[in-house]
Amino acid sequence: MLRWRLGPTLIVAWVGIQQPPGLTPSVERAAVHFSDVTGTSGIRVDGLGNASAWIDYDADGDLDMLASTSDIFGKTVYLYRNDGAGFFTDVTQAAGLGDVQIRSEAWGDYDNDGWPDLAATTYSSNSRTKLFHNGGDGTFTEVGAQAGMRSASLPWRVVWGDYDRDGFLDLFQGNGSNDFLYRGDGNGTFTEVGQSAGVSGPEFSNDAAWGDYDRDGWPDLFVADDGPDHLYRNGGDGTFTDETIAAGVGDGSESQSACWGDYDDNGKLDLYVVDIGAAHNHLYRNNGDGTFADVTQSAGVGDVGDGRTCSWLDADNDGRLDLFATNHIHLNRLYRNNGNGTFSDVAGPAGIANPYDVFNGAWSDFDADGDLDVFVVGHAGKVLYSNDGTPGGYLHLDLVGTSSNASAIGARAVLVVPGRQPNRTVEGASGAYGQDSLALEFGLGPAPGPFKVRIVWPSGTIQTISGILPNTTLLIVEP
Repeated sequence: MLRWRLGPTLIVAWVGIQQPPGLTPSVERAAVHFSDVTGTSGIRVDGLGNASAWIDYDADGDLDMLASTSDIFGKTVYLYRNDGAGFFTDVTQAAGLGDVQIRSEAWGDYDNDGWPDLAATTYSSNSRTKLFHNGGDGTFTEVGAQAGMRSASLPWRVVWGDYDRDGFLDLFQGNGSNDFLYRGDGNGTFTEVGQSAGVSGPEFSNDAAWGDYDRDGWPDLFVADDGPDHLYRNGGDGTFTDETIAAGVGDGSESQSACWGDYDDNGKLDLYVVDIGAAHNHLYRNNGDGTFADVTQSAGVGDVGDGRTCSWLDADNDGRLDLFATNHIHLNRLYRNNGNGTFSDVAGPAGIANPYDVFNGAWSDFDADGDLDVFVVGHAGKVLYSNDGTPGGYLHLDLVGTSSNASAIGARAVLVVPGRQPNRTVEGASGAYGQDSLALEFGLGPAPGPFKVRIVWPSGTIQTISGILPNTTLLIVEP
């Protein structure tokens, strides 16, 4: 992967091809396993861990880690720079992030200058979201006040998206009540439009996730609340309608997080909602007509209703999305997709069942070996798990928007294969409090290729790339 910078313009060279040893395609569906590499990684997060996110903040091609704790005193934020060889260096103070607290975090290039910026809520009531502008020199400057961020009684969760598809990122902010939607004005400032857009909501909002569930090209919004959740359908005119009851996703439990993913590869986003103090979590299968079916029990992913966070990912590179979910006082779950609508929990044999009380698990291929790793952070432990490798091939896509927002948040890639529509969407935050890497990661299983991928950019541009071989990483610029 090659990158050059000329002034503020990001110029990207296409195609970095990696074929590491041990990833030869195989017909065998091998067991997935993770190893704890925290001790040798250089990452050490003290205190009560809360949030974590992967981002290449310095644009050197290696994924870096931002983590935070819920402690009040001492060091509470940790920015670790990846040296590309499996070791991380603490650069928090040098980056200008040493004197802040972070409850939730979301990375996105709001000013389209080629450098990812950070939005973060804090633990202070009657405060505003912090917006840290990336200076491109390894440092950040907090510009939230001049950007138009307003005080809220209890700011909680921030998630980037481009709901109006104008090429500038917008920011949803879940609050203790009366949520905010900041519309990006295109000049580095934002206008709060939550009430007029119809997404302000009176409930306590723990998490939110953007996803185009009705496939009309406009990102919709699911908000996980303490009370009734909300599914807001994007009308494409700057307003949203509440379709929660009509869609059949009106979970009345205390929802902690939610994640979109097409687990059955039919081209329609399904929804997993994590609850706490409830009988179980919920898996909603998209019927394709604006409604969802609750298939939690038949799929075998109900867990125990003691949840914290969730992520969709292909842990074993077999080509199908698996599901990771964490709990308060119960073990983590790694639900492996059986390919027939059901899942099997393999967290124990995979070595990833502990620690419990994980508030956020951020997934990425931080060591660039083709399989997905995870950093879990919570009150009972902070662990970097490296995936020990799978026989399946992979395809990873790093996207850069031009007409679309530079982070390509909202872009959707579809792997063109017979009988299925494996697809991934770039997300502006994921799970509770944190964010997986922005890369789109496909497992390919034993298929030898070549492969074709179709990218639907937020601008509406459709790009098709053919002749892709397994074990390839592509850096793709929107045409």
